[in-house]
Amino acid sequence: MEPSHQFGVAITNLAINRPSPQTLYATTFGDGFYKSTDGGTTWLATNLPVIFSRSILFGLAIDPLAPSTVYAGTFADVLKTTDGGETFRALSEGLPDLYILTLAIDPSTPLTLYAGTTDNVVKSTNAGAAWTTLSNGLTGNNFNALAIDPASPDTVYVVGSDGVFKSTDRGNNWARTGTNFPSLLTSLVIDPDTPSTLYASSLDGGVLKSVDGGTTWASINNGLTVLIVRAIVIDPVNPSTLYAATRFGVFKSTNGGSSWTPVNSGLSIGSFFVVAVDPSSPSTVYLGANSTNDDAFLVKLSPNGADLIYSGYLGGDGNDRGVSVAVDKSGDAYIVGFTGSFNFTTTPDAFQPAAAAGFLRDAGFITKIGGLRSPKITAASINGKNLLVTGEDFEAGAVILIDGQPQKTRNADESPHSLLIGKKAGKGIASGQTVRLQVRNADARSSNEFIFTRP
Repeated sequence: MEPSHQFGVAITNLAINRPSPQTLYATTFGDGFYKSTDGGTTWLATNLPVIFSRSILFGLAIDPLAPSTVYAGTFADVLKTTDGGETFRALSEGLPDLYILTLAIDPSTPLTLYAGTTDNVVKSTNAGAAWTTLSNGLTGNNFNALAIDPASPDTVYVVGSDGVFKSTDRGNNWARTGTNFPSLLTSLVIDPDTPSTLYASSLDGGVLKSVDGGTTWASINNGLTVLIVRAIVIDPVNPSTLYAATRFGVFKSTNGGSSWTPVNSGLSIGSFFVVAVDPSSPSTVYLGANSTNDDAFLVKLSPNGADLIYSGYLGGDGNDRGVSVAVDKSGDAYIVGFTGSFNFTTTPDAFQPAAAAGFLRDAGFITKIGGLRSPKITAASINGKNLLVTGEDFEAGAVILIDGQPQKTRNADESPHSLLIGKKAGKGIASGQTVRLQVRNADARSSNEFIFTRP
């Protein structure tokens, strides 16, 4: 399967017009708002106001009773169209200066909308004209998924950095559900036939399921070989069928998540952000991909440029770039850059141990590549024609240098990391002569200079 349209950036959300499923909308990471009227075969950019034409758009929701009315979230604004994308206006009254990450419309009262932001949850009861903050009981940040119980719209769920929260009074009060969630939840869906059954996806723990309205949760990853799951969707006609969009392909379950199988045949792109199922034809599934993920890359070569010392990538689920490299006197490399990855690996005592920005905006990073100690000379002596150099952290292939000139060297059999033998190197040092000794490991790390005078 080839992509129907190359957007050039990540697709952040997809929505299908239920009364007319050939009409789809897509939000992007900085390339605008798109619409298709032929089931995704072709896409056209909509007429966003110029100020928003390159905005990062996240939340996306279609009014179930007036499907030409569509909402999209961006920074400090909710964009609204009432003519299917021909024109838009920004709704910001009462909205904080934060990214709008997700949107949900009350199915029984479409004038009521909920929005999750990078810091809290907000609500509008007048189709987005004004918003109020709903924070009582919420903790954490990055509220990036909302779900409304279709049978009882008073019940609302939201996913944030501290887990899943539930409200039974339309968001006025929240309580955390469950415990021991993976640290990075990404989506939440409700079984339309059995609303007490919920599914959540995560970037570091696969898929979780609750069958008691969120009170308890269990991992359901049998057959799910990729635990970086960005989105999960339920087949609206056959709710036991689910699809999971992952960093490395798509997985399907036909038994409520008890087992998963990959369904990637024909896919030329393997990194997916969103998935949607056609409600009128559930065998039709749409995927939003990101074909532009970057990782930072660092390589170290030997002094003559002929040998590779090491190389590797720095990155995670999103875009990651290195912009500068510096090397200290011991040979450790420091790479500075920025990351858009939720799961960028950090040390436990890092200034910001988790990428709170995630896919929302880039966070800076500085990484030390090294930890390998430079060799150190502590003593030297002559034994016959050979020069013996004693010290620490001598690696295989280390070389003794006399006044900067490399000598034929081997590591001693009995203590290879602390004793080097310079074959016939002692022959060239006369009695009373003073020379400068160094040891250079195979990765080009050099020791201190050691002044040696032959007795």
